[in-house]
Amino acid sequence: KALKNYKKALKLDPFMASCRINLARLYDQLSLEKKALQEYKKAWQSESSSPDLLIEYLEALRLYGKASKAEKILSKEIIEFENESMIWNMRGLIKKDLGKFDEAKNSFENLYISFLWTHSNS
Repeated sequence: KALKNYKKALKLDPFMASCRINLARLYDQLSLEKKALQEYKKAWQSESSSPDLLIEYLEALRLYGKASKAEKILSKEIIEFENESMIWNMRGLIKKDLGKFDEAKNSFENLYISFLWTHSNS
């Protein structure tokens, strides 16, 4: 029933990112990987300026063993979100997943510097 309701809502507003995220999570619970990833991607594409939606999509890719794809996407988006600490965290996790430990360390160091910078200016 939830699946029908999400699909109905998306017919009314296909760009409703929150509905797409919830639908993706439902597909996750139903072990429908391909559909889940499609919805995470559509959610992010509907609000591509949202670092939170990008992180949701990248995390789903990681969890489904697609860290290489996540790395490609993030390498294109990192400039836009370079001041977002969670982006550096996600980059570090992706690099770790790929065995690129020096790059992961660099990402986590940038995360730490971003954290210090944010808190010293508050």
